[in-house]
Amino acid sequence: MLAEDIIKERFGNLTDIQQQAIPKIRNGKNVLIVAPTGSGKTEAALLPSLEKIRKDEIGIQLLYITPLKALNRDLLRRFEHWCKKFDITYDIRHGDTTQYQRAKQSKNPPSVLIITLETLQALLMGPIMQRHLSHVKIAIIDEIHEVIENKRGTQLSLGLERLKLLTDFQIVGLSATLNNPEKNGCIVFGKEQFYIINSKNSRQFDAKVIYIKNRDERIKKIYELMANNRTILLVNTRKMAEELAIELAKENKNNNSSISIHHGSLSKNTRKKGEDDFRNGNIKSIIATSSLELGIDIGDINLVIQYGSPKRVARFLQRIGRSGHALHGISRGIVFAIDDDDYLESEAIIARAKSEWMEKLILESGALDVIAHQLAGIVLDYKNIFIEECQEIFSNSCMYNISKDMLHRIALQLDSERILQYDFENGILRMGPRCREYYYTNISTIPKIKKYKIYDASTKNIIAFVDERFALNMEINASFIMGGKTWTIADITENEIIVSPSNSINVALPEWTGEDIGVDKQIARDVWY
Repeated sequence: MLAEDIIKERFGNLTDIQQQAIPKIRNGKNVLIVAPTGSGKTEAALLPSLEKIRKDEIGIQLLYITPLKALNRDLLRRFEHWCKKFDITYDIRHGDTTQYQRAKQSKNPPSVLIITLETLQALLMGPIMQRHLSHVKIAIIDEIHEVIENKRGTQLSLGLERLKLLTDFQIVGLSATLNNPEKNGCIVFGKEQFYIINSKNSRQFDAKVIYIKNRDERIKKIYELMANNRTILLVNTRKMAEELAIELAKENKNNNSSISIHHGSLSKNTRKKGEDDFRNGNIKSIIATSSLELGIDIGDINLVIQYGSPKRVARFLQRIGRSGHALHGISRGIVFAIDDDDYLESEAIIARAKSEWMEKLILESGALDVIAHQLAGIVLDYKNIFIEECQEIFSNSCMYNISKDMLHRIALQLDSERILQYDFENGILRMGPRCREYYYTNISTIPKIKKYKIYDASTKNIIAFVDERFALNMEINASFIMGGKTWTIADITENEIIVSPSNSINVALPEWTGEDIGVDKQIARDVWY
C-alpha cells in the first residue's frame, strides 16, 4: 500500500507539500519540510517512511523525535491509525514512561518509536537499546523551529551524530515556517546534503488588534467571543492563564458554558482531560500557553484570541494557524492589547506578518556545557578514545563550532572534576569515577528547578506542579489559584503541597521561573518609529 493511496482514501487529495515530499522520502533523500500548521507535514514524512519498514526485522527501524511530551500523546493517536494500516508495531518513550514499559521495549522493540530529544540521550547509552537502534533506517525530527535557538538544539544535533556511529539512516526534518531553512536545517542534517520542501501555499489569515483600556470591559468582551466561538485563548505565561481563568469564570454568571485551562505545569491527566473535553465538544473554549501552540489534535477551532502581544511574528503565525486548520482555511485571530506599548507592538507584528517578514532564528552553537556532556557520553560508550576522534565526530555538527584547543580545555576541566581521566600527553580519554553519574544527571538541558506536587487531599490526585520559590513563600491555610480553581493549603511537606477546594476570595497567583519572552529588534524599531 502506497502513502498516496492511504492519504487519498482518508483526505481525498494530497497537499502540495505531500506531493513534493513523498517521492523524495521514498527515494531515500534527506528532506526538510517547511510549512505552516495544517499542511499535512506529519503524513508527508511518516507514511512513505512506514513503507520502508521490514516486518521480519527485529529492532527499531523508525525514530520519531519530538521536543514535547504533550505532542507525543496526539502523535500516538495518529500513529495508531497509520501503523495499523501498515500492520507495524509502534510505541512511545519519554520521562514518564514506566519501568515496565521500558523493559517491554527492551525485550520486544517496536518497529516505530516516538521519543523526546532527552530520551534519545538515554537510549544512546543502554547496550540493549543501542543494539535495537542499530536497525534505524530513518529518523523524523519534528518541530525543529522549537529548538534552534536553545541548547536543546545543540544537544539534538550532537546526539544525532552519535546515533550515526551505530547506523546509517535517512533524516526527515519538520518545521513551521523558517526565515533561513538552508542555514537552520543543518541542526539535524549536519554536513549531509538535504532537500528543502517549502509550501507553495501561504496560509491566509484575518487578524486584528483590539485595545480596550478598562480591564473589566476587556475581559467581558473576551468572554462574549469565547461563548460564541470554538476558541483558544492563548497567553504568554502560565500565571496569566490562571489569572484569566478565574476572571472569565466570574463572567460566566449563568454557568451556561465552561472554559478549561491548559499549561505545562498542570498534571498530565488534567491536560489530557482538557484536550479530550475540547475535542469532544464538552467545552467550547480553552485557555492555553504554548502547550497548545503546536499541532495537538483538539478538533476544529474557528477563533484564536491572543491576550497580550505575541512578541514574535513566527509565534503569531503559529498560534493563529490553530484556527481554520484546513490547508485552504482562513486563520482567524484577535490580539487583545493590554496597554499602549502592547498595542503598538501587536500592530507592528501583524503588519510584518502580512508583509511575510519573519525573525531570523540564531543557532545556539558552541554550547560548552552541552559539548562536555556529549564528550562524557562518547567516553562511556568507548571506554578509551582519542580526543581527536571525538573532535572528528562532533565537527560534523554545525552546532559544535569550537576549536580543538577548546575541546582539550573542556577535557581538562572534566578531568579536574573526576568525570573523565585525560591522558593529555597521549590524547586519550577514559572514564572517571563520576562519569556515569554526571551523564545521567545532566541529560536535560532545561534548567533544573525543584518542583512541588500540588496534591488534592480529597481525590488523591496530582493537580499540578509549582516551582520551589512559590512553595517556600506559601503557608498552611493560605489560598491560591491552580487549574482555574481556588485551593487552600492543608499541609506542606518536603515535596508536596496538600490542598483542598476553597471558596476564598483572598488568593495568590502561582509563579514560575523563566517565562519572559523577548522581542526582535526590528519589531522594537517599528514600534519606536
